[in-house]
Amino acid sequence: MKVDLDVLRKLPDQMDRLVDDAVESKTYLTDGVNESLGGAEPGLINLFAGEHMEARQKVEDFLDELATATAPGFSSATAAAISHYESTDEDSAADIDDSITVDPDDLGDVNDSLSTLYRDPDLPDNLFDDREEPTDALKKVKDYNGDGFGGTPEWLDLLSPTAWIVDTVYGVTSVAADLGILDRAYNMRDEFVKPFTGDWAGVRACADYYEHVADSLTSMAANLTWATYSASSCWEANASDACQISLTDLKNTLISASSTLGPLSAEYTQAAVEINGERAILTGLLTELTDAAIIAAGAAALAAATAKTAIGGILFGGVAAYELYMVAEIVQEVLTLVSRCNTYAVGVADFFSGFGVIESGDPMPELPATPSVPGE
Repeated sequence: MKVDLDVLRKLPDQMDRLVDDAVESKTYLTDGVNESLGGAEPGLINLFAGEHMEARQKVEDFLDELATATAPGFSSATAAAISHYESTDEDSAADIDDSITVDPDDLGDVNDSLSTLYRDPDLPDNLFDDREEPTDALKKVKDYNGDGFGGTPEWLDLLSPTAWIVDTVYGVTSVAADLGILDRAYNMRDEFVKPFTGDWAGVRACADYYEHVADSLTSMAANLTWATYSASSCWEANASDACQISLTDLKNTLISASSTLGPLSAEYTQAAVEINGERAILTGLLTELTDAAIIAAGAAALAAATAKTAIGGILFGGVAAYELYMVAEIVQEVLTLVSRCNTYAVGVADFFSGFGVIESGDPMPELPATPSVPGE
């Protein structure tokens, strides 16, 4: 058994820095991932708003446990081990160390984890110093409002509750319903446009926040790999092997957590892009709908005004009938689009509830237990 206590005393400090990194990552996520993406309107975002917040809570809980329990536990355990060595004679320390057993397979995992470092001839000698700065990954996220992800579709601004276009479309669809062409009248503002309101730029931004936290976790894991190598370089004992195994388990858990956040980030991106594309299609359909409704209403009025002349009544009446069928056809296309988006939003909610993992339970990995201390 051999230990350089002057060097090993730096390990608790490194674990304390891990606490700081976890705290900053949690704060970054909490501040960045908006709680009220959907706003007051009953839009598509509100179909997954609850699961959106549940997903954030699961990641926050993981980071909180890392910051308040796991990393402090590692720091305390290594500090206690150092204190044990300082207060115990060498023979007694060796006897206690001999009583510690490690699984060779677990030690093999440690060696596999360190294999790249072992092959590097240019490793620095600053043992237990962080090789990466995890908080560098917590970058400012772009404002996506300028990229077409704005929360309010341009049509909603035009369609105030008193706008004549809303009344025209409602009146024309009401006539179509009376003629059996449609099932009922439709308010295009409430039923066709409002579902697409909400902070879709914020949805897109959430993807970046999760991606950056994932990168931060990867950097934390890299520092733990260096901590494991540092321990192997200054401490030769069964207790050291056990410590390295624990550090490797924690490193692997952080890598797993980072990998878990990747699909979650991608789902946010896909949701924002998918709905944004549907909104573009909707804009075209609403333009066609209003044009057809205006023509239908105008033709109907002219047909009524020229009813005494057979040609005028037939001509304008035929135009009105044609446009009514056009209105009905476009309304059905819009309804199909809205239904498709509703189904998609429900699927997003299902994904957020488990991050795409089929098995039930928390999708975030379980953090390892704090390592035991020699002599306890």
